[in-house]
Formats: sequence, structure tokens, C-alpha cells
Amino acid sequence: MTYTNYARQADAPITFHQLAEARMKLDQAKFHADRITGAVDGHAASGAVWEIAERVRCRADIAWAIKLTREACEIIEHGSGANALRGSDKLGSILRDIRTMSVHSFLLHSTNAELYGRILAGNEPDVPFI
Repeated sequence: MTYTNYARQADAPITFHQLAEARMKLDQAKFHADRITGAVDGHAASGAVWEIAERVRCRADIAWAIKLTREACEIIEHGSGANALRGSDKLGSILRDIRTMSVHSFLLHSTNAELYGRILAGNEPDVPFI
């Protein structure tokens, strides 16, 4: 690790913290992604009509999953240093992809959190597209 006394990154305690935090974020993201796929599969099998609150929750779930995935990638990026941004390193490409996805208007966490909060508070969604 450059500018440290560690010969290997695997010897640095911060590495273990970074890996654990990234893994926990990815586990939580998977929970939300699985909840969405369960809802979609359930509706496909039953043909039930989607309630607005469930559709909004699915939007919040996917936005939260994307946010957590981006945060996990950023932890790995910080642990990797500038080497992660080399053109030959796949991590740089992954980071660009997740950053792009996370700011898409339909996947933006802040927008979907507001929408979900409105529904949880008993208000109308107040958006034209759910």
C-alpha cells in the first residue's frame, strides 16, 4: 500500500473494515432487489392489479438497492486507490456504470425516497409516472 508501512493491502486492518462494510451494503441491496423480484413474480403468477403503494415501494426498493451498490463500489474504489481508475482496470468501468445508473431519474434515491415517504404519510404520489 503506497505511503504506508503495509507491504500488502491484506495486512492493513482498514481493508477488513472496508470489505465488511461493502459486503453488508451489497447484502442489503440484494434484499431489496429480491423483494422487488418477488413482487413482480407474484403479480405475474396471480395477475393481481398493482396497488399504487406497492408500485411506489418497488421504486423505492430499486433506488435504495442502486444507492447501496454505488456506496459499496465507492468503498472498494477508495480501498483500491487511483489504480482502480486505470483504463485497463474493470473496476473503473463498473464505477462509471453504477454512477450513471444511480443518477437516472427513475432510479434516483432522493426522488424515490420522497415519493415513498409521501405514500407512507398517506399522501398521493404527486408524480405523473409510477
